[in-house]
Amino acid sequence: MPINKAHALNHLRRQIDQISPLLRGSVSSPEFTKWHRDTIVTIRETFQSRRDHVLDFQAVSFSSTSWGSDQQNAYNEGLEKAGAILTSMFNEVERFWPDTPDADSPSDSLTMVLGLLNRFHLIVRKLQERRSGRDPVKIQDEYDVQYLLYALLQLDFDDVIPEEPTPSSYGGSSRVDFLLKGENIVVEAKMARQNLRDKKIGEELLIDLNRYQAHPNCKALVCFVYDPFELVENPKGLENQFTKHHGELDVRLLVRPQGL
Repeated sequence: MPINKAHALNHLRRQIDQISPLLRGSVSSPEFTKWHRDTIVTIRETFQSRRDHVLDFQAVSFSSTSWGSDQQNAYNEGLEKAGAILTSMFNEVERFWPDTPDADSPSDSLTMVLGLLNRFHLIVRKLQERRSGRDPVKIQDEYDVQYLLYALLQLDFDDVIPEEPTPSSYGGSSRVDFLLKGENIVVEAKMARQNLRDKKIGEELLIDLNRYQAHPNCKALVCFVYDPFELVENPKGLENQFTKHHGELDVRLLVRPQGL
C-alpha cells in the first residue's frame, strides 16, 4: 500500500535527522549499519515503483578504497552526500506529490476501520467457500473474530497492538482488543451469543466507556459486535444508544451483519 505524502515526508526527515549523530561514529558501527539499512527500506517503500531512487543512495561510498587514505573523511563525505540525496528526495515529495488526507487523522482512519468492519461478514463467508474438499475457515467464537480482525487491520495500519493492557488505575484487568497507536483508535471486538445479547452487551459497553475515556491513547473507540446468527434483537437501537461522543471520546458501535 503506497504511503501518503505526510508519511513520506516524516519518514525521509527522520533518516536525514539521524545523519548528524552518525558523524561521530564509523562505517563499522552498528548505528551506521542500522541507519543504512533503514534508509534503503524507507526509500524503497516511499518510491515503490522508482528503483532509481534506491540505486542513487546505494551508489554512495562511505569508505575509501585507497590504501593509507583518511577513512574518517571518506565516511563523513559519504554521509554528507547521502544527506544531500535524501534532502533532494524530500524536496521531490514536498513539491511534486499531490496533497492527500492524513491517514492518521481520526476521521480518515475511522472511515477505514468502519469500512473494514462493514465487510467483515462478507470476508468470513468467502473464507468458508473452499474448493477441492478443503475444510472451510470457521469463525466460531470471539477469539476467532479477534484473530481474523487482527490480520485484516494490519493491511491498512502499521502499528496494531493486540490486547494492550490498560493501566491498573482503570480498575480490574480490562484489556482493549486492538490499539491503533498512531491513530489513537481502540477497536474492541465481541461476538454475540446466547449469554451476550442486547442487555449484556450494553452493560459491558458502559463499563468499557468509563475505562477508555481515561486511556491516554484512545480518542476514538470502535465497538464491533459480530452477530452472524442475529441474536441481537435491536441492533439499530443499540447502535444509536452508543454511537456518539461520550465526553471527548468518539464512540462508534457496529452490530454486523444485519439482515444479510
